Amino acid sequence: MNITKFLAILLIVGMSFSTMAQASQTEQVKALNNYVQFTNESIHGLLIVHRLLENFNQEVNKYVDLQNDQLNFYGNSDLPKEIFVDPDNWFYEKSPYDWYNVAVKESSNLATSDAILLNGSLEKLKAVIDEINTIRFEIEDLIATNDLSLTQNQAKIYIKLERCVDLFDNFYAGKEALFSDLNTVHAKNITIKDTKFNTQIAGFKNIHQTIESIMESLHFGMTREIPDLNTNLKVQISALQATPIRNRHYDAVLTAAIEIQNFTQKFIDIPDFQEKYALYGKAYFYHNVELASSFNRYGSGLVKNINAFIALANPTQLSVIEEPHYYKVIYPKKEINIPNQEKIIKALPAKLDNRNVVVRQQKIAVDEKKLLLEIYDNKQEDGDIISLNFNGNWIVKDRTLEKRPMKILVDLNEEGENYLILHAKNLGDVPPNTIAVRYYFQGVRKTIVLNSDLDESEMIRLEYQN
Repeated sequence: MNITKFLAILLIVGMSFSTMAQASQTEQVKALNNYVQFTNESIHGLLIVHRLLENFNQEVNKYVDLQNDQLNFYGNSDLPKEIFVDPDNWFYEKSPYDWYNVAVKESSNLATSDAILLNGSLEKLKAVIDEINTIRFEIEDLIATNDLSLTQNQAKIYIKLERCVDLFDNFYAGKEALFSDLNTVHAKNITIKDTKFNTQIAGFKNIHQTIESIMESLHFGMTREIPDLNTNLKVQISALQATPIRNRHYDAVLTAAIEIQNFTQKFIDIPDFQEKYALYGKAYFYHNVELASSFNRYGSGLVKNINAFIALANPTQLSVIEEPHYYKVIYPKKEINIPNQEKIIKALPAKLDNRNVVVRQQKIAVDEKKLLLEIYDNKQEDGDIISLNFNGNWIVKDRTLEKRPMKILVDLNEEGENYLILHAKNLGDVPPNTIAVRYYFQGVRKTIVLNSDLDESEMIRLEYQN
């Protein structure tokens, strides 16, 4: 064969393989973003249920000793039976269940191990929204069919409402785990295309992360950090305002970011807020009403416009996720006897999976029953794989540690023992397996370090101080 013709064939074949590889990466990013779409649309559905739950809470309270100050004006009869399915397109262009089906189907474009990991997280989130959709009818039925002047019937409703608190918290924790996994899979498999817009996208993602931290601080009572976070947000907004490259999505992101920065400044400076949310508290109002309305889709839509900008400017980048509302139950002043459903732990384990459990440091004090833990590699990333056991349950199983914190929400027992055990799956490149655990006590950030090898697992006790 003529050498020139041979080289031409090689060039054509090489170009074909290059195109296939690029198409494969495009399909992988699209597959990853399906999980983001499912999560964001689920958050929209959760907002609808959240408002129903506030109404149910107000409804039962008026039978005790609190006036019913209705926050919203619709009920189950005004909504479809399956909020997250929505066959008649009441709320979504594509419903969470539709995105669920797309995500599972197109996960075939990912490596098998990645698809198994992400689909496992997806199933957990779907289980949460399934139960939430069911429980809204159970609560409505309890209100409609029981004599609410009787305290035992009131208690039944409060127990169901508290289960909703757990479900909203579970969704938050599951969202954090899924987003962490998505970033890991994306970083491992995708080569981000070099474009002139990458600096702007990085700026948007920094703003997104800062606002998430502000909302997280409101959610978990870490308000001492908010002034510094708001100062960072101002700087980040100013940097993006200086760019000459703009379009409508870019301007919409800036508008929403400025709204959020202004709301955050009001939270810092002004003690008053809407009176009808007085029982819920200032942080609840600012998180769920002011900031969420600018951050999420149903408002100024900061996240939606960031994702639209990314899709146009560099579709090899991963989309960003919205922030769900958090839910709390408001109780009347009169004491209601609600059975304690906690499993009281009196004895600490000496072994876990045939490995000795050791205690090397004093217990730590915490003041939040719902405790946010941030787990990360405090040294170099060297492939450490760990599991975490909290009060006898595996809350993390066989996860690779990274510098980026993994956020986990745990629910402490008010009585008895609470403990966290680090269990090493491997030792990485630099033994032993070491993690940093960051938490907050009285609004101040604290950090402890745990170690584990293949013979021993370290335990730390947590003492809840109400």
